[in-house]
Amino acid sequence: MNSLWIDKLDKIPYVGEYSNFMPNMYIMTGFNKWGMTSSNVAANIIVNKICGSESVYEEIFKSTRFKPIVNKDEMKNMLVDSTKSLILDRIKKENIKTDDIKNNSGAIIDIDGTKVGVYKNEEGKIYYIKPVCTH
Repeated sequence: MNSLWIDKLDKIPYVGEYSNFMPNMYIMTGFNKWGMTSSNVAANIIVNKICGSESVYEEIFKSTRFKPIVNKDEMKNMLVDSTKSLILDRIKKENIKTDDIKNNSGAIIDIDGTKVGVYKNEEGKIYYIKPVCTH
């Protein structure tokens, strides 16, 4: 599931008006691993909208292209997936410890309430990272 509850049906980010009912409020979401490349296009789409001009890419990324009533089957799937993500992922508890990680592999573990990325190299040396994108 994506970082937001919005799951892109067509795998294309949503860019533009937040809602047809909320003028002058904009959104850019759903980039997944393509944020560095697609965010420039997204920013230009929104700048153009604010300045009153159009972008040739606006229709492709249009944030209001999803129609829940027309896409009722997809909407049902999204709600089921969102419920699973919001509820099941919260109650699912894995008690992985650093000692459980085999050499030459890694995992995300909980250390004192904080998620930490752990990697053990082939010799068993342990490396810790923040499992959050820095950009």
